[in-house]
Amino acid sequence: MIAAQFTGSAYTTYSSAAEQFRLPYWDWSDRSTGSCLPAVTMQPTISVIKPGTAGVATGYTIPNPLFQYNFQSPATLLSYFSGPNASSPVDRVI
Repeated sequence: MIAAQFTGSAYTTYSSAAEQFRLPYWDWSDRSTGSCLPAVTMQPTISVIKPGTAGVATGYTIPNPLFQYNFQSPATLLSYFSGPNASSPVDRVI
């Protein structure tokens, strides 16, 4: 568990957060949300905090995994998709 790599008060904070973690869910058909994706899915990068040197909480900017997925190889792409567009990797479809 990543939280176990922190030290001091950061260990307590992130261990507790890890125990309460739930995967995000949004209902794209819910009229109260305007049938929109959350704003975080539109950001190419996000800021995260992860354990740095000696377990000290350190801020980093990383590619946003909710923004796009890049297939690692044409073979991976073809294992999931077929048809006329299968040879053209799709980074993002909204």
